Amino acid sequence: MWHTVFERRAKPVLACLVSLGVLAGCNIKTEADLAAARVPGDVRECDAPSQSACFFRNSPVKLVPEPVRIEGRRLAFFPIATELAFVDGRNRQWVAPARTLTDGASIPLIFVPIVGEPTDPAFVNAAAVHDAYCGIGNEAGPVYRSAPWQEVHRVFYDTLIVGGTPKHKAQLMYAAVYLGGPRWYPQSRREDVGLDLLPVPLRRAALVDTRTFIETTSPSFRQLMRYLEWKEWEIRKIVAGKDTPQPLPPPVIEESNEDGDLAPPITGGGGSAGAVQGP
Repeated sequence: MWHTVFERRAKPVLACLVSLGVLAGCNIKTEADLAAARVPGDVRECDAPSQSACFFRNSPVKLVPEPVRIEGRRLAFFPIATELAFVDGRNRQWVAPARTLTDGASIPLIFVPIVGEPTDPAFVNAAAVHDAYCGIGNEAGPVYRSAPWQEVHRVFYDTLIVGGTPKHKAQLMYAAVYLGGPRWYPQSRREDVGLDLLPVPLRRAALVDTRTFIETTSPSFRQLMRYLEWKEWEIRKIVAGKDTPQPLPPPVIEESNEDGDLAPPITGGGGSAGAVQGP
């Protein structure tokens, strides 16, 4: 069982867990409540390149040499030539259809100074899949926002890992997408702009703290997710003016392992989807 500062939140729904789209006994009534719920890490998470349980089909992604410029974006976008698919640890398939537009980078611009320019070839497959589900220019695509934003951002992490991105780098890139990437309501698929209203300096500071947390604790994905939830809660608390804008004490994060035993605590520092067969 988790024992964290999240238990003191005003809205009980924020303590609810969503496991890959399945609500676990929580009394969630509104679409906003659904959008606020979180997807926990899975014991079957992808943790190595070319793992048998997690793999790409038609990799590496192939781009059509037809640059597309989108207003307000620094990089040119390119359509992918053929469908790219990824199978995650739950044997679910995530598809980037042919002609999906991608710029090869899913890192929000506000975090590039912290994360760095994502130009490594290991990122391209992950960016293409992520862009198909929530990237600009793909709004008319068949899988766009067809899964909750929590799942889509989680798959971004898994595809980075399987693509060969080092774990700490993949975790930092996931954190950047979590704190700055798009969110949407799961039923109407309308944009949820609540995150965009939070001050950029506070979000940048949260990402810097998260980078320190990753480097000093080597967290599991579950632990990283709990830490990010806490950082977002901390920002919202400061913005709401309920406390003086002082750093809150770090959470003590505990998690159960696959056998149900309590793992050692870590303290903070600073489309469509369907079952498929193997490759």
